[in-house]
Amino acid sequence: MLIQSFTRNTRGRDLIVGDVHGCFSALQAHLDVLGFDPEVERLFCTGDLVDRGAESDLAKEWLSNKPWFYTVRGNHEA
Repeated sequence: MLIQSFTRNTRGRDLIVGDVHGCFSALQAHLDVLGFDPEVERLFCTGDLVDRGAESDLAKEWLSNKPWFYTVRGNHEA
């Protein structure tokens, strides 16, 4: 089991999302509404990045190309 610890984010917010299910455009739209700033903020996902949504293929891109994005493995990733 891999455990990762994070220091407190004193520069911005830490946001948590779950059950994205491949709806990455919707997630990005919500982040835009919230004024998410990837330079100082982080997004944590509780899993289930893929499954029903048409954009499940973007999960790999978000995991490898977004240094502010962290997730745990959900049952849909298993």
